[in-house]
Amino acid sequence: MRANAPDEMVFLSQYPDKSLSWYQHNYVYDDSAGEDIDVYIVNRGADLDRPDFTGGNNLASRSRWIHAHETFDHAEDDSSLTVGTNFGDGHGNCMLSKVRGHIYGSAKRSIQSSFVFRGAEKLLMVGLKTSSMANSAGGIWMGVGCSPTPPTRLMTTLMVSKILLQMMLRELIDRDVTVVTGSGNRALSTIDSWPQNFGDPNAGPLDYLPELIVVGAVNNEGQIWTTWNWIFGTRVDYAKSLSQIYAPGNRINCANA
Repeated sequence: MRANAPDEMVFLSQYPDKSLSWYQHNYVYDDSAGEDIDVYIVNRGADLDRPDFTGGNNLASRSRWIHAHETFDHAEDDSSLTVGTNFGDGHGNCMLSKVRGHIYGSAKRSIQSSFVFRGAEKLLMVGLKTSSMANSAGGIWMGVGCSPTPPTRLMTTLMVSKILLQMMLRELIDRDVTVVTGSGNRALSTIDSWPQNFGDPNAGPLDYLPELIVVGAVNNEGQIWTTWNWIFGTRVDYAKSLSQIYAPGNRINCANA
């Protein structure tokens, strides 16, 4: 149990018939805390000199960087970059800290890696590279986030991008990787982007990936995240039964920029 935890961590251990106040800011979790589970954060890197990464079990000293080479869309080849402690942005810092961070992490004993990527296809290429190095029996939990649409304006290239993305996801799933993607953070009532659309059970056998988990955002009271002007918020598409699950994603605490 962790005392003085932020509400979104308490939310993770909340029973349906209990209020957040009943827990008195105590976050209750299994003693294993994700021990021996590979969790790969495929993101924009992280600033590993932050207290959330250097404190406790010193995540910073055990993080690994895996780079990808240029893909067909001519995304930047980052394999020659020199990685230091200050090598990331707020999004990568937040994602890393919510899983493994000393202060905010929900699976503090998991095995953690952080990655750099340029472009949606490169993200999946990195995923394939990492999954081939992992213990297939244990699998990998990996958060996948891509651009709202494939990075091209040409229809022919767009279709190649979609097919390539699906092939990479299928290969990851076949390697016992649990693939998770957010539903998107533009408050719309439709989801028309990939890889989210691969979670649509009505898409047909060629486009449907039943193992893909699409996650929407709620606040700490369990309400779907929206804003007064409907510009920012979680995407929801009830016609496609998306998202399948929801998790805290609004006004949460993390090691940010």
